Amino acid sequence: MLTTLVRDRDGLSLVLVTHDLDTAALAHRIAVLDAGTIVEQGPARRILTAPAHPFTASLVARAPTAATRDQ
Repeated sequence: MLTTLVRDRDGLSLVLVTHDLDTAALAHRIAVLDAGTIVEQGPARRILTAPAHPFTASLVARAPTAATRDQ
């Protein structure tokens, strides 16, 4: 993946703030904030497939899917 190549080759890190979980899924790590406080952080795949915090779980459950996005 290009982001891994750039990160490893150039030592580049980026911070992306988004409400779009599809975009967040491109990251290696995610931090979830609730009212400005980090409530959960970790590898993106784990956060999005097995959230540990109730707030994160509610965000993942409410995220639009491909089926609902096109309506």
